[in-house]
Amino acid sequence: FIQISTLGNALRFGDLISSSRITQGFASDVRGIHGGGTNNNSNSNHIEYVTMASSGNSIDFGDLTEQGYARAGASSSTRGLFFGGYNPSLSPKHRPLLDYIEIATLGDALDFGDSYLAYDPQGCSSPTRAIFSGGQSPSGNESKIEFVTIASKGNSMSFGNLVQGVYGAASASNPTRGIVAGGYYGPAGNTAHINSLTIASEGNAVYFGDLSLARRSTSAVSNSNRVCIAGGIDNSSNKVNIIDFITISSTGNAQDFGELGLAREQMSGFSDSHGGLGGF
Repeated sequence: FIQISTLGNALRFGDLISSSRITQGFASDVRGIHGGGTNNNSNSNHIEYVTMASSGNSIDFGDLTEQGYARAGASSSTRGLFFGGYNPSLSPKHRPLLDYIEIATLGDALDFGDSYLAYDPQGCSSPTRAIFSGGQSPSGNESKIEFVTIASKGNSMSFGNLVQGVYGAASASNPTRGIVAGGYYGPAGNTAHINSLTIASEGNAVYFGDLSLARRSTSAVSNSNRVCIAGGIDNSSNKVNIIDFITISSTGNAQDFGELGLAREQMSGFSDSHGGLGGF
């Protein structure tokens, strides 16, 4: 864990119940939720939670509607969404799913609707909208951005396009602006580009700046002022322990925040002050 408002290295919080990678998470201002993933080719449908104000190990929350990994997550203060995913034992392998949970109540996820994006997209939110972007489909890397209204179930709708098609990027937001950073671009490898979008109005993302290092399989957390982008894998296939940060209200390149305790990739992140909660 880190304190977003102050620079510094990450500190140990606790342990998850299960060791999985390519997971996703979201949070209310009290609980952090972590779900899905894969470990040694065993796909998971587990959902776990922690109470963010006190460090400690995660606790069982419930199960997703099906096993899989490489989902995206986003939430309001009450409801969380798991979006997309990949399950090689099912057809189609790319799963255009939308699951939801009520964060304050333990239990299994329920069906919310369907989406176009599936494998390794990224998500962020305002208090009313969840935004999902990028990912990979059978036809290649996606630049599509989609949205749903969190309080009402239904299929995702078109929002616009990213500057470039990527998967394995990181995304976070304040209540008005969403950020999509890094990711795998294609033959050129990973990108350092940061996209920004205005959540309340549909339209294409615009160029914001660059990360300190081009990388994919990163994770991001935010408060109303700052997005922190952590970890990932570089163009030489090395895991990194970098934590970058940007100021959401002003465009520009990322700056050094600190370091993770370990170099890592394919993790999930959440905060108690992100854009879906409205204040902070």
